[in-house]
Amino acid sequence: MKIFGKIDENNMVLSVSVVNEKDTSDENGQIVESIGQAFCEDLTGWPASQWIMDGGDRKNPIGVGVEWDPVNKIFWPPQIFPSWTKDIATAAWVSPVGPEPELTDEEKSQGKQYTWNEDSGAFELVTISE
Repeated sequence: MKIFGKIDENNMVLSVSVVNEKDTSDENGQIVESIGQAFCEDLTGWPASQWIMDGGDRKNPIGVGVEWDPVNKIFWPPQIFPSWTKDIATAAWVSPVGPEPELTDEEKSQGKQYTWNEDSGAFELVTISE
């Protein structure tokens, strides 16, 4: 089975469809995205070019509401916080201050974690309540 995302004119994934591999394979049994795209178009009437196959050299999983970046071949989930930016190299959203600090063993044993505070623009150490 292969997963295809139906994208709109703004490269947003509108829906996801599972397609049988036989409907995406050439005569040698090789998976070919364009064959799957044509299958999806025949099935739905949505243009073949607006169907993107998950997997391969694509980064991040496909899903409804994610944005397809055709230049970098990345499925971008919604932006986490307004101040965070896209890091193409890691295919991840990053904070303006870099990665989340590492927890010490003591902090882990105390049930603590870091959370992002958009107002202060910093990670804050908080205790997880159960």
